[in-house]
Amino acid sequence: MKTQHRRSSHAKRKYQANFSVLSMLIVANSPMPEDHAAEQIKITMDAFEALKSGHGTTKDYDRLARAINLCLVRAESIDTLVVYAMKAAVSAMDSCSDIHARHGRYGFTGIDLQSLEYALEYYAEIFRLSTPRQLMDADNIAFREMRKQMRAAA
Repeated sequence: MKTQHRRSSHAKRKYQANFSVLSMLIVANSPMPEDHAAEQIKITMDAFEALKSGHGTTKDYDRLARAINLCLVRAESIDTLVVYAMKAAVSAMDSCSDIHARHGRYGFTGIDLQSLEYALEYYAEIFRLSTPRQLMDADNIAFREMRKQMRAAA
């Protein structure tokens, strides 16, 4: 009798209504708050400046690479010219990783700097104009693609 009672009470809790879902959906699909967007863009730009100066860390590299990958996924639904700019930025990040492997410091060549500056301008605009839900979906897709590429390389 006690086991049956326990099971039935667990079943009741399993299907409880979550009344905050509506507000979470509204927030996720509303425009990005400007102060949050500005803060995230500043952190990414600071990571780029640190890498550019040669004092960047792996954390800075990861932050910039994640921003570029997120933008690449969002750009696929926006415009093919933006996709080309983002692919050039991905190539620049690969070159930056190669420089780190050879010299122990992150850095960029002249062409890579130029392509990253263009890509970061697109990043700022895409980040400001996207909803939190769109960015979260793009981040998840970029993460899955990265894992797929890592499995293929291994």
